[in-house]
Amino acid sequence: MTLICSQCGHVVEVSGPTSRVCPACKQGVLREPARAQPETKGAQLWVPLLVLALLGAAALGWWRFGAAWRERRKHPSESVAGSWASQTLRARLQFPAGWRHLHQDRSERRRIADGAWFENGRKESYAQVRSASFFRGGRASAPHARLTIVVEAYEDPRYIEAIAHNFFEFVTHNFSREKLRFMKDARIEPCQPVPPVAMRCGARTADRVHVVQFWPTASGVAWAHLHARLDDAALGHLDAILASLAPL
Repeated sequence: MTLICSQCGHVVEVSGPTSRVCPACKQGVLREPARAQPETKGAQLWVPLLVLALLGAAALGWWRFGAAWRERRKHPSESVAGSWASQTLRARLQFPAGWRHLHQDRSERRRIADGAWFENGRKESYAQVRSASFFRGGRASAPHARLTIVVEAYEDPRYIEAIAHNFFEFVTHNFSREKLRFMKDARIEPCQPVPPVAMRCGARTADRVHVVQFWPTASGVAWAHLHARLDDAALGHLDAILASLAPL
């Protein structure tokens, strides 16, 4: 066994128990030399670095693509470019490229008590209300443009007749309500006829446009709501989309 003096550094080789006093300087204490630490292999240094790199890449991927994945799960949709049939609306439509259908169709029987614009007083009835929503650009929760088409089929034929004879009053009454709900600070544009039988009303803000187009049907009324950015092409698409609407 090799011992080294703590004072003078004298080295002594011993083979068994011996005095711990240095035989050279008589002052120092003989001690075993400190053992050298084994060298760390280069590969072992890369392991934690590789783990950190993988964790960083996973976090970056989740930050970049996770929001889109959550958006698709929360607001599922499908492309409707070209000819597209809606079983909810019971109609076929033609959409330009870029439009998507939100999987949020609704069909419900609803109590209608909205006839204050009738000449002979208020009427109440029930209607089957069906709707489908579409969007283009951006995300489904914040699109560049959103289009909702609603069809109301009334059960009371007197209600259908009243709308047919008071269609302009029906449009202005309903658009006033939509205006107050969606675009309180907007500049309102007058309602205009759209041949052959539709009426279109609109409103604008500094960067958005809101259009509601109503048209009578054999069983009631239908309308389309378009809410879009002023710089989006959706406003130019609206006429073509609604002109293509045909019953299934």
